[in-house]
Amino acid sequence: MVSTEVLWRIGILLAIMANIIPILYYLIINFYSRDNGKKMNVNFQPPVTIFLPVKNESLLIEDKLREVLDMVYEQNNMSILIIDSHSNDDTAEIAKTFLKKFANRIKWEVIEAKRFGKTSAVNDAIEIIKTDYMVMMDAEAILHPRCLIDIIGYFEDPEIGAVCGQIKVNKNDPNYHYRERFNHLRTSESFIDSTPIFEGSICGFRLKSIGEDRLDENINADDSQLAIIVRKNGFKSLMKSHIKFIEAVPNKQSRKKRTLRRSQGLIRVLWKHKKMTFLNFRYGVIYMNNIYFYILMPWIMFFSFFLISFSFSLDIMKNQNIDFTFEIYVNIFLIALTVISRFIREYIYGLWTLVKAQLYLIRGKRLNIWETDYSIRKKIKNIRN
Repeated sequence: MVSTEVLWRIGILLAIMANIIPILYYLIINFYSRDNGKKMNVNFQPPVTIFLPVKNESLLIEDKLREVLDMVYEQNNMSILIIDSHSNDDTAEIAKTFLKKFANRIKWEVIEAKRFGKTSAVNDAIEIIKTDYMVMMDAEAILHPRCLIDIIGYFEDPEIGAVCGQIKVNKNDPNYHYRERFNHLRTSESFIDSTPIFEGSICGFRLKSIGEDRLDENINADDSQLAIIVRKNGFKSLMKSHIKFIEAVPNKQSRKKRTLRRSQGLIRVLWKHKKMTFLNFRYGVIYMNNIYFYILMPWIMFFSFFLISFSFSLDIMKNQNIDFTFEIYVNIFLIALTVISRFIREYIYGLWTLVKAQLYLIRGKRLNIWETDYSIRKKIKNIRN
């Protein structure tokens, strides 16, 4: 029978090995990442459609439309498309009433999605939009007036098919460390080749780069679905750090639901397009690391935690008078580190969320339903005011 000491050592070794890959990836990608020459041209202002997928946004829709109308861009080349995903409030009517006041200034259209869900609305938009470029925005995101001109400016380069911004990280955000690392990784991946993980709050697309492909409506993470489709079709998908958006910090319950839904969506999208690991060496390494981090690593760490805690608990039950061995000192140190370090707590919570998202999938529970978070909307309303 394997001793508790051997089980403990296996658990520690697994934890070390599991973390070596993302640490090395992080160090290497930072070493090799550099400006890849993809520059924006603010004078490049072709016709663009601003697409707003909405559902129950009566609280924010007017503020969002004002924000769009105040953006720095050639007004004659801007149009607005709002696709309402079967709201049960008066979002569509408020939008129409507001936009009628600006009919001589900007082209606009408000329609209802053919099917339920944001991903369905995105597919509808791709079919409807006639301009060469589309910029998708979330109603809950607060954007800088120059974000539109900054995003579109990159599309002068014919290699670029998609560009997204990144969240301005708030130090009060419980996921502060994760978001900081996330932003840095995505921009570094963009320098090296492309990033498969996008931010849907503000993202632009060359419709030619999407082609005849459409999103899987049974999976959410529509932004990352598009980023991967664009790269599959031979164009680059980039996140740019200077294009920022602001979101309200959700309450604890909302944060858990949003994180779990987002995690499951990314897991499903990455696995669905797993053949992208063979696209080319650079993108293949990027894609494989994301599959490892979001799908494989959480299970390795979960098994490692189990072995460490099981062996430690078994040792305590077997020995009433435990000597303070090396293993016990290490366990006490790990527990203390978890209590003291916010980063470690975020890390463990993130791993558990990824495991939980996959357990839901195994049970057949899909989290792709689009639900409006009213607590976030109220916070954003207060921030804008």
